[in-house]
Order: sequence, then C-alpha cells, then structure tokens
Amino acid sequence: MTEANLDTFDMVFGTQAVYRNLLDCMARPGKILNICSSTQMLKKQHDFPTVLEGIALTLVDQEVTFTIISHSSKEIIPYLKWKTFGNEASIAQADFIFIQEKLEEIEIIELMNQVKRGTLEDPHLSATIILLVQSISSDPEAPGIKMTLQGPGIAEKKVVCLDGLSQYWMNERSNVNKEFPLGIDIILATETGDIMAIPRTTSIESEEDAWGM
Repeated sequence: MTEANLDTFDMVFGTQAVYRNLLDCMARPGKILNICSSTQMLKKQHDFPTVLEGIALTLVDQEVTFTIISHSSKEIIPYLKWKTFGNEASIAQADFIFIQEKLEEIEIIELMNQVKRGTLEDPHLSATIILLVQSISSDPEAPGIKMTLQGPGIAEKKVVCLDGLSQYWMNERSNVNKEFPLGIDIILATETGDIMAIPRTTSIESEEDAWGM
C-alpha cells in the first residue's frame, strides 16, 4: 500500500468544502464551480486525477458502493477502500461510478444498460456517474459540444460547452432517464478542478439535436 497522500489534506474540512460545492452544482444544473483549492493538497495516486479522488473521498463511505473505470483501477480501488471503508461493486450494483477513461460507443452503451436506475418506491437508489472531461465552459464559443440545459434549478436556459465528452453519454442518458423519476445523475469534472452536475431532472438540447430527456 502506498503511503497515505493525505498528510496535508484535511479529511474533515476538505471533504466538507467539496460536498458543499457538489450540492450547489446539483441544485443549480449547469453551474460551474472549481474545487481545486480543496483538492490541491492531494498527491496524485497512480495517475488518478486528484479531482476524482477528492470527490470519491467526499462521497464514498462504508454505507455505499463504488467502482472505478481507469487504467489504474487495480491500484486506486484498494486505496479508496482503505481510506473510505467503502465497498467495491460491479457496475450494476455501484452507487458511484468514477470514469477516467474515454470509452468507445459500445462500451458506453453496455455500461449505461447496467447502471442502477432506482425503483418507483425508491428512485434515489440509483447510480451517480462521475465523468472526467477535458473542459467545461459557460462561454458559447468555447471548444466542445454546446448544450442547452433546462429544468429545475435553472431560471430559463443554461448554455454550456463540454470538450472531451462523447455524445453517446448523453444519448444513453436520455434512454436511461426516460422513465422519470427513475434514472441517473451525472457529475462532470476536469483535471483542473472544474465541476458541473446534470441531474436526471435536467433536459438537454445540443447542436446535434440528439440529446434530451
């Protein structure tokens, strides 16, 4: 086991700060916040982004399950189990799915066909996917796919540009979330600490006119 990288990361105040930002993002879809100041004291483990590690340390505990899709999964999963007391699970059973890798279309479809969507009695028993992307911007001229978000927590419309996100994620999100209140929530994150949430209640239009709820 690698020596702990939390010598200067405050597990109480650091995770509380990340949690507050995550809640704010979930309440205001499309709002972009940065958690670098809370995670910068983490030392990168096995090339796993510190932004994903900080979110994992915040969300995962002994009462939830998680899995990680990364080239360093074999090293990171035992590390996070040790630090959080969380339980590793399959994609079909995981409460939180952290994805560092860029997946192909068939891999995205297969994953999204497996994720937990909750039940009518307990719609909250569903998965949250945390996806690493290259950039998130509210500048309509920024690189990437331009999306228009609408729904609860958005006054009218919110335009964001996402670079490094395959359109298949949102195509499959539409399929998974079509039987509301069943569905999944998505958190997007960048290496530089930007985060943004897309809850299941948010509808999406894109330039490709292929996404929506």
